[in-house]
Amino acid sequence: MLVRTWEEPDGSWAASPIGGGGGRQPYRSRPWVNFTAEWNAQQFAAGGQVTGQGGEAGDLVRLTFADGIAIEDNVEDCVVLFFTSPDVAFPARVEIIDTAGDVLAEYDEFDDLE
Repeated sequence: MLVRTWEEPDGSWAASPIGGGGGRQPYRSRPWVNFTAEWNAQQFAAGGQVTGQGGEAGDLVRLTFADGIAIEDNVEDCVVLFFTSPDVAFPARVEIIDTAGDVLAEYDEFDDLE
């Protein structure tokens, strides 16, 4: 389950579930992000577990949207999190990069979002 949290102006904290699932991870022969995402007029939020054959999960994941906006996150405990403005254009190019800067995997994601 991926949950976004934020601090309200009065100092209290709020939480909103983005998505999730249950059971085992799908098998992939190359590094891959098992994304869950939420998008609406206020935001694009996504994240998930980075998996791959032999435990090779990468060090950094970069999303480059169709309009050229790019965001990235370091892989921590095999998880990445993304949050950006709602006006990004889909699909997004996913790059999973290792510590040497080499691209381990590259593919399009969110190609069914509009």
